[in-house]
Amino acid sequence: MAHKPYAIKLELVRGCTARCPFCALRHMPWVDEEYRYMSIDTFTHIMLDLQNWLPKFRLEFANRGEPTLHPDLLEMTRIARKINPKCQILLTSNTDLMVKNGEEWYYQTIKNFYEIGGNIALLDCYVPNRYQKVMELFNGKFSFVEQFFGENEFNPYHYRNEKFKALCIKDAAVYEGAAKENKILYYHNQGGNAHLDNEAQQKIWTIEQPKEPLQKMCVRPFRELTIHYDGTVPVCCDDWSEQQIIGKTSEGSLIEIWYSNFNEQRKRLLSKDRTAMPCNKCSVGAGNRVGLEMNWFENKQEISNGIG
Repeated sequence: MAHKPYAIKLELVRGCTARCPFCALRHMPWVDEEYRYMSIDTFTHIMLDLQNWLPKFRLEFANRGEPTLHPDLLEMTRIARKINPKCQILLTSNTDLMVKNGEEWYYQTIKNFYEIGGNIALLDCYVPNRYQKVMELFNGKFSFVEQFFGENEFNPYHYRNEKFKALCIKDAAVYEGAAKENKILYYHNQGGNAHLDNEAQQKIWTIEQPKEPLQKMCVRPFRELTIHYDGTVPVCCDDWSEQQIIGKTSEGSLIEIWYSNFNEQRKRLLSKDRTAMPCNKCSVGAGNRVGLEMNWFENKQEISNGIG
């Protein structure tokens, strides 16, 4: 039976302050171009489109850029909370602007995010000394945050409810020649878009390019809807090069895109066929718990009507 997406991933910003070795951004043709921002109009259009379709869902500010670079981040958080009161808003940040704009600026940005209606801030530090600084900056400071987490097994990628608030601080830095284990993060080639420059990096981050398409299921096009800054909908959050564009928010509703445009690729994945781009070069192991997806095409009337 067709179901609704569990997560909506919005790219508020295309572009980042960091150049992490395990990230696909370094290999994008636009890596050194000016930042591109999702407009307030596009954002509001998406929120209104979701209003009656998804009463509750996880809204993620992430993807190919650093969301705290957006000048209207807090206004967008306010809009999302007003239009979609049951959504859970997750902000993923690389903490780089704590250095560039100052600790007080970064602290206030995260504090305002919570006060306006945000739920979970996932702060990726990437270097040990910054991890320590971020822990010192935030630990015990937010009385309204129900749970504070340093490095542990807390997984922010689960919908809890619109009132749950957590601050999750992670460190993906390298220690003694090996990647530090991160309980919620594993490294892959992001749909073939991330590749490492030498064998030493490959050993550290264990990112490899499949020699041939993997014969395995992937559930991401069944569970997540990613929207880039200009309203482009790629096949999944790892299609950084937009090799398989599923639709555009300016050309159709999200319901139409979700229940119709994705189906050709979903049929391939159900048969473990990853020959279409970018899946043919992807090393993401997103094929767990596929039972619900196996019944996706059982009721064609439900799909055509957009009822999950």
